[in-house]
Amino acid sequence: MTSTRHRLHIALIALVMGIVAVSALFLSATPGYSIVCECANDDSPVICSGGNIYPNMCVAHCFHAHGCKLL
Repeated sequence: MTSTRHRLHIALIALVMGIVAVSALFLSATPGYSIVCECANDDSPVICSGGNIYPNMCVAHCFHAHGCKLL
């Protein structure tokens, strides 16, 4: 009984890890989303093409924004 319970526990952990991995791949392939983007808490707002406003140039680059200018 313990062996079966242990196997189910491992299978559940593997399933959750698989779901997390697939989600991360999906999000990293989504335009405008970056998992590895870390920006300082700098308050220098920029406006980019399309009229999108970001808190700073770093965040704008994380969202692959173009034509950005300081406000």
